[in-house]
Amino acid sequence: MSDEVNGAGFIGDCIRYMVISGVLALVAVIYNAFAGKESYGFWGSIAILAFYTIIPAIGAAIGNLLRKIAMPMFIVTNGGMGGLLKAKAFWAFGPQIIGWICGAAVAIDLLNKWFGFHLR
Repeated sequence: MSDEVNGAGFIGDCIRYMVISGVLALVAVIYNAFAGKESYGFWGSIAILAFYTIIPAIGAAIGNLLRKIAMPMFIVTNGGMGGLLKAKAFWAFGPQIIGWICGAAVAIDLLNKWFGFHLR
């Protein structure tokens, strides 16, 4: 309930991840414009920026939603403090990163199929 009051629900997560994805997409487009071997043109760069901003952000928000559902209340490890830190780091960042990577893969596939780009 407190997440919804503070605006940190699914829509708030989407907006936060969209800003992060947008910055990463802008860096990728600028890098490709100046150092890339292929030129996608203005509208191609806009399409890449839009797809790399929206789709990975939705994937990261879905990953965060799954994290909230599946995260355990307490963590028991046999690796001592190192195992505990690894488990805590995974549950803090892992599902969002996995969702972002899956969203980026979907965005690359859509750009390759719809626009004929050869992104990797």
